[in-house]
Amino acid sequence: MAASAPLNAMLAGADYEIVREGPWNRKRSRAAIGVVRELKLSRPVDTAMRKWPALIWDDSGDTYLSRGFNASYSDMSTLVVYIDASRGVVALTPGPEAKVVVGPGNEWTKSLKKGSH
Repeated sequence: MAASAPLNAMLAGADYEIVREGPWNRKRSRAAIGVVRELKLSRPVDTAMRKWPALIWDDSGDTYLSRGFNASYSDMSTLVVYIDASRGVVALTPGPEAKVVVGPGNEWTKSLKKGSH
């Protein structure tokens, strides 16, 4: 996690505690992908507008697709980090307390099925 530039940018220098951690597996085959960690930040964080790593699940391939989600967040105090064992950090999902401003370039989200991201 420490080598992830997007994660370090999102943390904006805040310390964190891992409050929950678990395996991340494929839905059908249950094969291991990596780990999911929920972080509690030492202080609320605001981020710049940029493309953050995001993922959507591809049921047909029993895997995920990586995308960039252009947004800024404010008052973020929790963060979920998806870590692929072979690719490193592949998605950052701010907690529900974070306020989001969606930027341009996220047209790919319009084709998503409800609950796929």
